[in-house]
Amino acid sequence: MKSVTSFQNNNTQKSKDGILSSAKKEEFSGVYSKTTKNGHAYIIRYIASGRTTTKIIGYQEEGMTAYKAFMIKIDLQSTAKKRNVEKENIRYKYLFSTLWKEFLQFKSPVLALKTIKNYNTSFNSHYQSAFGSMDIRDITYKQLQDFINYKLKVYRPATVDKLKDGLKSFFLWLQDNGIVTLNPARQIQMPKYDNKKYFAISQEKTTRVYDYLFFRMRPNFYATIFKFLLHGRRINEVLTLRWEDVDMDNKFYRIRFENSKVDRGMVFPLEDFLIEGLEKLDRTTQFVFESPKTKRPISYTSVLKRMKKLRSACDIQHMTIHSFRHMIGFLAINNGMSQEAIAEILGHTSLSATKRYANVKLDFKRAAFSQVFGIIRARGD
Repeated sequence: MKSVTSFQNNNTQKSKDGILSSAKKEEFSGVYSKTTKNGHAYIIRYIASGRTTTKIIGYQEEGMTAYKAFMIKIDLQSTAKKRNVEKENIRYKYLFSTLWKEFLQFKSPVLALKTIKNYNTSFNSHYQSAFGSMDIRDITYKQLQDFINYKLKVYRPATVDKLKDGLKSFFLWLQDNGIVTLNPARQIQMPKYDNKKYFAISQEKTTRVYDYLFFRMRPNFYATIFKFLLHGRRINEVLTLRWEDVDMDNKFYRIRFENSKVDRGMVFPLEDFLIEGLEKLDRTTQFVFESPKTKRPISYTSVLKRMKKLRSACDIQHMTIHSFRHMIGFLAINNGMSQEAIAEILGHTSLSATKRYANVKLDFKRAAFSQVFGIIRARGD
């Protein structure tokens, strides 16, 4: 007669239609018994991880009882569930979506708010549907390249390039933390494309914009926003400006690194026309351009509505909010201003000239601004 151990280890049987045939149900849940050619057998039946298991656990002649069979069933079921939980925990630990959250938490303290927003958009709109539920260790270079190739059919190359860079940064972080040994994103290929922004504006159109902002537009909240844009600032830098970063007495304002596209703080001089506009605003708020309802910066959409009015009033249909920056750069470079001066006005960091003159003093910036606005005023007179 076979021992209990031999039946448990060597003759474990999966659920079959005939194993419970003619078996008697015992008083303990999931325990049955019947007489076989090997003796009076006790059978257990349990469900673990969605799988039903039915097997002979021992014989009465060897000392097995219904109660012992029941306890063995409980132990086997518990072990199976625990093993399944451990597998699920390991799987969850290595999910793309799980590790992306950890990556973003690690990077957030040193990233600009706009960069964090872009990362979140990349994940929610692109990465999650493609890789969110995948084990990071199973993702291959081919899958990443296929993903990029598909996106290139739908989106502009500049947009897809950001998705590629996000994946490279993510997998590099995984590699640095020993989660993956190889970086499959390192080899992702992108077609060459021209990412330069070309901009030109005639003297007549420049005069229209200047005339509208300084003489025709009512001197209000939004007029001051547009003048900051004309000062070379990005819209996010303007809307997130706080009063504590504006020094009216010493005539300068500061852009915080977390609100800057270039991930560094910047200081710019306050022109008299900016001071004039700021003096008309409520200085008891936290943000310079604050919504009275939300107590947060006003929305981009509200500025966009006024931009449409400006386009209509100036009869310039293709001008965008960002065109103010391009207009400053275009006028400056076409009137002989040096690259380092233009870089300081616009807050650029990509030009080699900008890197060499990273410590240019505020007086230099002030002189550069005076020069370029002298050009604008001359065209408006």
